[in-house]
Amino acid sequence: MKFPFKQIILARAIAQRAKPYILHLKNLSPPSPSLQGKTESDSPRLAGEGLGQRSPNTSGAKWHTLFLVAFIGSLTQIPVKPAFAEVLTVQSNAPPPPADRSAPTGRRQGGASRSPGTLLFKAPPPPADRSAPAGRQRGGASRGTCPAAIGEEPLTALVPATQTSLNEGQSGNSPLKTFESVWALTAAEAPTFWYYIPYALTPDLPVEFILQDDQGNNVYQTKFIASQKQPGVVKVRLPATIAPLKVGKMYRWFFMIDCDPDAPPLVEGSVQRIAPSATLMSQLQKATPRERVVLYAKQGIWHDALTALAELRSTNPKDAALTADWVSLLTSGGLEAIAQEPVIDCCTAQQQ
Repeated sequence: MKFPFKQIILARAIAQRAKPYILHLKNLSPPSPSLQGKTESDSPRLAGEGLGQRSPNTSGAKWHTLFLVAFIGSLTQIPVKPAFAEVLTVQSNAPPPPADRSAPTGRRQGGASRSPGTLLFKAPPPPADRSAPAGRQRGGASRGTCPAAIGEEPLTALVPATQTSLNEGQSGNSPLKTFESVWALTAAEAPTFWYYIPYALTPDLPVEFILQDDQGNNVYQTKFIASQKQPGVVKVRLPATIAPLKVGKMYRWFFMIDCDPDAPPLVEGSVQRIAPSATLMSQLQKATPRERVVLYAKQGIWHDALTALAELRSTNPKDAALTADWVSLLTSGGLEAIAQEPVIDCCTAQQQ
């Protein structure tokens, strides 16, 4: 049982301040003549209270009580000395806050607020154990039996591309060879790939996708049959029936339009699966869908950032902030020419 220090100290203070007033009240004048000599039989109120005969000091006692109540009430307005306040603070026995809850915060975890249209992709460094994978982000001009592209942009893979220079020979004085590196990271077992098709798609213009492991073996191959005729951005989602991509392994993909057997429009690149850190996993679990997009983009995980944002736009097609984020993300990945193209659900996959 805790000792009531606060109550004792407060009682002492009241008693010390009240003492001279109480002594003074003892010398008050006798009750008024109108009340002298009355008994409980003369007053129903007194009889009901069972107080018996009134003493001559009853009125004075009333004055004592009223004065004391008024005095104690006034103590709340009397400034307390600092030493007294300090004792009350130190001896406080207020219970601690409940252990199963914390004080409410103004903002959930997820970082500082961000304006729409400021979503930036932070490109990761190339793999440390190998050279940057070569690839081709944009297909060539239409030739042969292929239809003419609608608009200025060719077949395009929605994957960042960088220009890399290497010496052709062993000597440091050998001429530099420049090639395009097209690759991106994913944390997903079965990532989604995105491409811009500039043609009016028809059932007579199939689209083919191939995924190979680092030994050149086909992991997945399929053709898409178009169900819409407008050009736009399409997705290729790996099915759950294939084996999950292995962490740390580099896979190569090809995406082509089967319109010319000799030189079909083609884009190609690589994807590598990584294992997110424990910190990132914790952040992703606590984040909102929009915050997950930001986390993926900041960590350089392109495929997951793009797919998560595309899914948000699909469920919120009129959200201007998501549209601005889409344009910003593609622009930061060097794909500003495709940023305004529509995303279409055009094709039905047919696994080979």
